[in-house]
Amino acid sequence: MNNRIKMKTLRKTIENGEAVALRQDLAEIGKSIPALRHAVEEVAEDNMALMQAVKRTTEGQEALRAFILQELGDLRSDISRELVAHSLRNCCREFSPVLNALESMMAEADFSDHQTTRQHIASMVATMGAAFSRMGIERIPITVGSDLFDSRIHECARVCTPTDSPFPEVAARTIVRVQEPGYTIQGRFTVPAKVWVQKLEKQEIHPEKDGNA
Repeated sequence: MNNRIKMKTLRKTIENGEAVALRQDLAEIGKSIPALRHAVEEVAEDNMALMQAVKRTTEGQEALRAFILQELGDLRSDISRELVAHSLRNCCREFSPVLNALESMMAEADFSDHQTTRQHIASMVATMGAAFSRMGIERIPITVGSDLFDSRIHECARVCTPTDSPFPEVAARTIVRVQEPGYTIQGRFTVPAKVWVQKLEKQEIHPEKDGNA
């Protein structure tokens, strides 16, 4: 009996001690809650500041991108205008003497002298050809009566049959005359050559032979 009482007393003592310890732990936790709340608030504020900084950075990048695109567009326009102006200056330098010579010839030349007129025109042709060469303008080479028509660099001005062709014996699609020459600038195709193209006067038909014949 005494032992049972002692055991109950010991159990209560232990329970009381655990309760006291638990209350102490809870008290300690309660004391740390304000610090935890403050830490959470600081983290939340830091996250908000970070989000705002990211937003400002994104906005700054978009503004910088728009600025760069605007500057590139302006630069492209300036370069384009300068290239056009440069080309026009070159054309003016090269062809103004030719125009001046033509105007002088029209005003002063005696067109009744056919030989002199021919010499003037030949001189103008040579001058124009030299100016074209200096500017990188070259004629598209064509061997009449040999080269075939190529729609990438030629324009068909007329289709000829062997009856009215300067080269009646050549194959179909052969160029038989250059009406207007074509040109390249700096090696790049620019103006197609206008040409006459050969075709067969009539389609030759070869009927199949009857194998039983």
